Amino acid sequence: PLYTDMQVDEYLSFVGRARGLNGPELRRRLDWTAQACALKKVWKRPIGELSRGYRQRVGLGRGWTLATVASFRIERFPNPFSATERMWPT
Repeated sequence: PLYTDMQVDEYLSFVGRARGLNGPELRRRLDWTAQACALKKVWKRPIGELSRGYRQRVGLGRGWTLATVASFRIERFPNPFSATERMWPT
């Protein structure tokens, strides 16, 4: 659940600290999450004031912050249908 009265940066910091992160490592991961989820524009706004799309991004950012805590490697894959689109011209 998202805490709608917290700001985006406070919430993601809270999540990181709850998982044992602090100091420069927490700051580095929060910076990465803000950039990867395009949250810099709303970084200091309360979650309750965000659109549904930005709330989803905050939730995604929470997951990515936790994934990086567990040292998972996150990769972006190209659109799996891009090759089939070339097979059938429109």
